[in-house]
Amino acid sequence: THTHTRTPDPSHTLTHIPDNITAGDEPNRYYFRAKKTPLKSGPHSIQFQYTRGAGSPVSTAIAVVVAANRPHSLIPDGLPATPTVSNTQKANSRQIVRMLKLQLKDRYGNRAGEGVTGRVRIAITSADQDEDDGEDGEDEEEAPMFTGHQSQIEVNMRSGEATLQSLILEENTPGKDGQQYRLKCELIKSNLPKNIKIEPFILDFLFYNDAKKQHQMAILSRERTHLQQTVKTYKSLFETTQAFIVELGTNVREASQHELSLRTELQKQNVPHQQLNTVRSVDEFIKQRVEQRDLLLNQPRRKCALPQYPHGHPDILGKIAHLAQIEDNDVARVLSWHMISDMDCVVTMTTAKAQEVYKQTDGRMQVLPLDSIYKKNLPDWAKPLPHARSGSRLKPAGNPTFARDFLVFPGKVTHCQTVFGMLLGDTVILDTLQDANMYRKEVVNYTHCPTILTRTGDRIRSNGKFGGLQNKAFTLEKLKGTVFSAPLPMQYHAICSQIDTLQSFRQSLLRHQQVKEELKSQVDSTNQPEMSDKHRECQEAEEQLRLIEAKLGVGLDTERKTAPPTLDLGSTPPPVIGQRRAVLARRSTTPSSTSMSPPTKRKR
Repeated sequence: THTHTRTPDPSHTLTHIPDNITAGDEPNRYYFRAKKTPLKSGPHSIQFQYTRGAGSPVSTAIAVVVAANRPHSLIPDGLPATPTVSNTQKANSRQIVRMLKLQLKDRYGNRAGEGVTGRVRIAITSADQDEDDGEDGEDEEEAPMFTGHQSQIEVNMRSGEATLQSLILEENTPGKDGQQYRLKCELIKSNLPKNIKIEPFILDFLFYNDAKKQHQMAILSRERTHLQQTVKTYKSLFETTQAFIVELGTNVREASQHELSLRTELQKQNVPHQQLNTVRSVDEFIKQRVEQRDLLLNQPRRKCALPQYPHGHPDILGKIAHLAQIEDNDVARVLSWHMISDMDCVVTMTTAKAQEVYKQTDGRMQVLPLDSIYKKNLPDWAKPLPHARSGSRLKPAGNPTFARDFLVFPGKVTHCQTVFGMLLGDTVILDTLQDANMYRKEVVNYTHCPTILTRTGDRIRSNGKFGGLQNKAFTLEKLKGTVFSAPLPMQYHAICSQIDTLQSFRQSLLRHQQVKEELKSQVDSTNQPEMSDKHRECQEAEEQLRLIEAKLGVGLDTERKTAPPTLDLGSTPPPVIGQRRAVLARRSTTPSSTSMSPPTKRKR
């Protein structure tokens, strides 16, 4: 199964394989349970593809909409560069933000603020001030103030969006020269549930008392922002590559376990292990089994000649002759003759549907609605035979068996048991008429004896009457096809089950080979010289960033707390810091969209 956006893109496609067969699963069906949805919200589509041989039929696309998770944090619509401000008379020099739009998003970056209203508070704090500190500390007194001598301001949020405009510091505002401060934006009032905590957005900015120094530092600040973005892009690539390798490794393990599980199941079904080594050998064995299945299916066997009643409606079960099958030929003959007047009766779920069938056939068709059967008088299918219930120690000859125990129901077992329980009751079948008479003679000493049928075609009614043409079954030829069909042999069902398992194993074998090749290809790509060059360029950009931050008086400590883990490529040689490239020094370190694009992914 494939899950992708409305415009299919292989890099945004999730691919899943069916789950292992478990108890209760219906045959010839594939089950997908607890599969992950895409992380990106919006319209997607699901398609199922069946691959066998050269043909690969694909289902129609099923449209689905992936909703965003609950709101998690305030995120700007485009990350701004680090602002630099100076305490001068010019308002432009004191402006921290010209315009900035903040949006509520979930932890996966999807917009999640539809219908959310409230207030966003913007305050200035020192960069090294702990979030849990009070507001009366020394640093708070020296923090710059907004125009109007305000320590904080508030803006409205509508539909999960809040817009910050013209955030300007007060002239002659307090603040340390060269100090880094933070603009903290947090949601303080909203219609969200109280248990949902929204992470604030924090924007660092540099404060100076000298306009000339501010200009110099603004250039360095822009260079710093550019290098930060370069390092972030590189590390995002490394992290994505490593996550993709880990994901492919997980896929290889899962495919291997799935293949091993199916291989073990096939070995239990006595499939030779040499037939499971390659896809070609599996295909050849499937072909052999299909031929055996078709041979069994086409073998001559007893079939009911009555025409099927069109039962496309769920309230129509079908004719009684088609609801059950009997393997024993003698039992099928005598039981079909015994029920010959009921064989073409159409069984329906409701009386209304029975009346509809009656009208459509002008009253020529017998109908039996299930909702008109008095179920309290129906026999218990698990109760013992009459002679056993009486407590007699009789060991009767003739193999007495309830007639209902010979019935095989292809489907809708509960409804069929109701129908045949009502029609047959406790009818018993024995081998011969002599056995039947001896059995009845013994049973009536203790309890009521039901109707008895024999494999030789005789009937003893429940009142004891037997003999005559009325109690002698017709031959199969005289029944003219009004007979219960014979079920397919058990070997047929065993072969069908084996074919299904073999086809699942074939898919698992292909899947295992495919993910192994993908993993090898991805690992090989990480060992290419191009990837080593990217590691070296990233370290050179970090070194340049440290030099610029040393001039600015700030460090990488804050960024390092939240930086993603470095990529461990095993055999990949560690990057060596060489001489700083002129291109890097001239702000050309940002990778191109082609060289820095994440590796193509099939699942995420």
